[in-house]
Amino acid sequence: MDRQTERTPQLTQTSVVNPLSTIMHFHIQSGYYLLILYSFRNLRGD
Repeated sequence: MDRQTERTPQLTQTSVVNPLSTIMHFHIQSGYYLLILYSFRNLRGD
């Protein structure tokens, strides 16, 4: 119980304190995935 209650506030703090950073990080991750998928598509096309 103690560990769970300790973990939850930390997660909420980070998400509330840095919402923009998390959004930016997600966008960067999705961008990398798109680049990888696009490169694979080009390789298949060739």
